[in-house]
Amino acid sequence: MSNPYESPATDSPPPAPRPTRTTRCPHCGDAAVSLFVKSRMEPFRSRECRACGERVGIAWRSAGVSALVGLVFPVGFALALYAGGAELPAVEPLLTGAGGYALLGVGVGLALLGGAIQVAVQTIGSPLVKK
Repeated sequence: MSNPYESPATDSPPPAPRPTRTTRCPHCGDAAVSLFVKSRMEPFRSRECRACGERVGIAWRSAGVSALVGLVFPVGFALALYAGGAELPAVEPLLTGAGGYALLGVGVGLALLGGAIQVAVQTIGSPLVKK
């Protein structure tokens, strides 16, 4: 008697994931890397395509744009802090005690937000190129 909870046996392998525009290999057109692997790619290193074995990577321009987008939040926070405290004695009470910890928390939060946005821009907005 067969088990009703088992899925029926099939001889065909599971369907391959459809390549998106951002993970499509420029050599063969199949899925080259996963989105997770692409989010960690650097412009001076390349990876092998899963389908054809050719080397793919991200372009320097795309990596530069994503880095600039990621720096917007922490740099904007630093500029706002500098512009808000043109005179250091006016900012000094904010930097001591609980106010200093609050500003540190805001700065760290904005840096993490900038990093997350940088990863998203690189993963979604940067196409793979031949290396």
